[in-house]
Amino acid sequence: MTGTFSALVATYRRTRLEPAKQPHTPGVTMKTPANGSLALPMVLVALVLACANQTARADVTFERDVLPIFNSHCLSCHGGLHQKAKLDLRTAASTLAGGKNRKVVVPGKPEASDLWQSVHTDEMPKNPLKMSAAQKEIIRKWIEDGAKSARVAWELKVPGQARAASELAKFIDAEIYQPLKRANIPVSPQAADGEFLRRVYLDVIGRIPTRAEAAAFLDATHPDKRQKLIDSLLARPEYGQYWARLWRDRVAVPIGASEDLKGQHTTNFHKWLSDEFNNNRPWNELVREMIVVEGDNPAVAFVRQCMDDGQPRAGKLASSVSRRFLGIRLECAECHDHPFTSWKQDDFWALAAFFIRTAKIEKSKTETRTGIYDSEKGPPKTRFGLQPLVRKQAGAVVIPEDAGPRAGKVVSAKFPTGEIVKLADKSPARPTLADWVTSPKNPMFARATVNRLWWHLFGRGLVNPVDALDTENPPSHPELFDALAGELVASKFDMKHMLRAMLLSEAYQRSYIAVSGNEKDETLYSHATGKVVAPEVLFESLVVASGNTIDSKSCSGQIGSGKSKGPLSSRLEFLKLFGTTPIDAEPGEYTQGIPQILALINDPDLHKPNKLVERAVQDGGKPEDIIERIFIGVLSRRPHADEVKLTSEFLGRRKTPLEGYQAIWWALLNSPEFAMVP
Repeated sequence: MTGTFSALVATYRRTRLEPAKQPHTPGVTMKTPANGSLALPMVLVALVLACANQTARADVTFERDVLPIFNSHCLSCHGGLHQKAKLDLRTAASTLAGGKNRKVVVPGKPEASDLWQSVHTDEMPKNPLKMSAAQKEIIRKWIEDGAKSARVAWELKVPGQARAASELAKFIDAEIYQPLKRANIPVSPQAADGEFLRRVYLDVIGRIPTRAEAAAFLDATHPDKRQKLIDSLLARPEYGQYWARLWRDRVAVPIGASEDLKGQHTTNFHKWLSDEFNNNRPWNELVREMIVVEGDNPAVAFVRQCMDDGQPRAGKLASSVSRRFLGIRLECAECHDHPFTSWKQDDFWALAAFFIRTAKIEKSKTETRTGIYDSEKGPPKTRFGLQPLVRKQAGAVVIPEDAGPRAGKVVSAKFPTGEIVKLADKSPARPTLADWVTSPKNPMFARATVNRLWWHLFGRGLVNPVDALDTENPPSHPELFDALAGELVASKFDMKHMLRAMLLSEAYQRSYIAVSGNEKDETLYSHATGKVVAPEVLFESLVVASGNTIDSKSCSGQIGSGKSKGPLSSRLEFLKLFGTTPIDAEPGEYTQGIPQILALINDPDLHKPNKLVERAVQDGGKPEDIIERIFIGVLSRRPHADEVKLTSEFLGRRKTPLEGYQAIWWALLNSPEFAMVP
């Protein structure tokens, strides 16, 4: 369904009735031709884009340009699973190290490099699918240019103090603008007030604005109204509730067999994290508490998400910590070396060693505690036979029998950066790991955090996918990426500060409507990226669009007139039907289908007059005034002239005005515009 949603959005972009807008480049005034058109002949556009691509990629690097070719042609024989002739092509370093007998790359000399000779003559790869001429040229140029790597430097440059959010926003825009300038790609203009309003509400508090909230913003004339709106949204209790929901779904919803059948631990976690976000407690403190938590404190849901058969699983906890807080997917190296990156199987079990003694303890004659603790004995064998990891001296572990050919190997506890740690037998091990993970000196944590914030607001990470911060996957904007991570550390992990700066930037506030010359840009942020409205956000937005309110304690609300008992009648039933999107799916990926679409189209409750429509009519005025109120209440913007004309003509063909207004509301609710974050 991804293509279907993209097609709907593309159609909406083409047909949306807005005045023509000029592309805006910071510091540049553009003159419109006499005919008012900014369109270029298609041949010229193609030439410009081709030149832009060559300009933007003048320096060929291993991770960005060469590794994708190796992924599709070479790593099945020279990757993490198989390394024929002991040649590993997953990283620039291992490629330069060569194989069993010799080096295969001589930097600067393609003709003297066995790698180039073998692909140039089609000796490699052995399978029938050979490299194209363009792919061969990339490999030749990479060697000729010195076999460069785009690896990010380990250490961060942390400023002495955090900048003001407005200053940081200007820095973001300068860093975003430079690659666009080099590639000669124009930027889209600033989003219209309605587009910005809808986007920032959905991104910050997880719902659309009410009709009154939208009208107040659209009617406001003061120049800093966007900044004031951003500040007010970050100060609302709904901010913490929404962002706690985002993290609850990633780190506190059980991913294995669990005893939390009623979801009490998850509920407690959400309330705790919501309060902490609203109090703006530093993110590193929150993460540390999740990792070291003991007993039955609310943060214990993080550990309980990784339980099987009543006991925490060290491997699952290692996977969760690495993916959520460090931005890497170590679980891909659980049974063998990672097929496409440099992570080894030893790295996975070395991280799991920090959780080897984490257990759920029950009260007994010899035990007064209950809940999650690091115990000297560690977790027991479970009732269904799940075995705990075998421990050795100083916290080392034995790779289990079902973990591939290296089963039985002893692995010392080790941080992903390579430092071996000797763990005391009688002291909890998790605090040692938590101190390292959340340390201001650990750039993996800071980078992963800012990348996830950026991913949520901009629709893709500076490193994408969001949980692939491997050295083989460099950021699109390296200087900006590292500067934001350094800023996060300087701000003492102030999440609101980082969000405020990103939200204030021109890059965030650009329209998602492409202009001539930037239609194909997917990585440089010349225009905003349309995102799919997530299920819980869609539910709350439907409640608001119906003119109803959401109970902040129970998170309940009524869609439409609230009289239906179908799949849209409650939050729980709604999420059962619409919860089709995997956690960390690409924000622009539409995963719902015919059942969900039919539910919205056919639910009888959505065909009955609701509070929003009734109040719009009761407020009086001409038909176009009522139509405007409905548009503002559903789409957070005023209708365009052609939309007013179309809907006014439609009203004349309905039996009663109220029936017509309700049908207009229903049509807007089922439009692609309502299903997306612009």
